[in-house]
Amino acid sequence: MADLVKKIEDDIDGAEKNADGLLKIGNNAIDFGQKISKLSTGGIEGKRRRLKINIKNDSTSEKLRLEESWFGSGRFWNQIRGFIEPGKGEVFSVCNKDYCLTGVSGGVGFKVYANNGEPVGWLICVFSHPSLGKITL
Repeated sequence: MADLVKKIEDDIDGAEKNADGLLKIGNNAIDFGQKISKLSTGGIEGKRRRLKINIKNDSTSEKLRLEESWFGSGRFWNQIRGFIEPGKGEVFSVCNKDYCLTGVSGGVGFKVYANNGEPVGWLICVFSHPSLGKITL
């Protein structure tokens, strides 16, 4: 009988140790989630992966207009609205999605318009700022 009691006590001790281990794992997961949450809130500075992209229209007569966008991951933080006039520039920003560990990758398509309003071509810009790896523009 004493042997049986000892075995039960050992099993209970083992279960308590396992519960502590599971509790530690759970606490670590909660801490990790809170850290990610803090990184994903606030301004763009709180984003894990972000890019600020400057587009300058060096043309003397054609206008540019953002007409297409594609994202493999991430999203716009802010985007260009309307035309970029000849000689002018605009800035847009992209970043990882909220509460997401991936980076940002995608592309934008600017349609080029002649001074008579007719479309004459495209300017394509692709970007990548992965969680692991290097930035590509």
